[in-house]
Amino acid sequence: MQVPHLPEEVEGLYKRCDNGNRKAAVPELKEVLKQPAVVKDLDDIFIIVDALDECPYDEVHGLREEALDLIVEFETWLASKIHLLITSRRELDIEQRLTPLLGIPPISLEGSQIDSDIELHISEQLSTDRKLKRWPPQVKLQIEETLTAQADGM
Repeated sequence: MQVPHLPEEVEGLYKRCDNGNRKAAVPELKEVLKQPAVVKDLDDIFIIVDALDECPYDEVHGLREEALDLIVEFETWLASKIHLLITSRRELDIEQRLTPLLGIPPISLEGSQIDSDIELHISEQLSTDRKLKRWPPQVKLQIEETLTAQADGM
């Protein structure tokens, strides 16, 4: 079901974040998502967390730990309404925290097919981009080899 308008709480957060120019802090997001008025008209809430492994793992600031805590906390809220899609490279701390929450096995997107897709994309960009296609062939080859080797499936 699509709602005809955003709840006031969501619009308020958007405005407080300089109309989307500033990222909302985790406590702000939690506060809005916990509001009954926000979820009452929604059949489903989809939350996408992309590249969780890129969230800094810092013993002092605990940014990744804070994100993991929030994901685990979602399980205690309206579980039937919240649907999560989380992408990440394999990291031990992430696996340890999230594996117990899985209702289905994780989907692995690794392997030679991903690597060949990455290589194809890089090659195409180097040959079609207006500025890049003018670079010398040996430079483009070095770029392609380096990026492909360092992509690690991402």
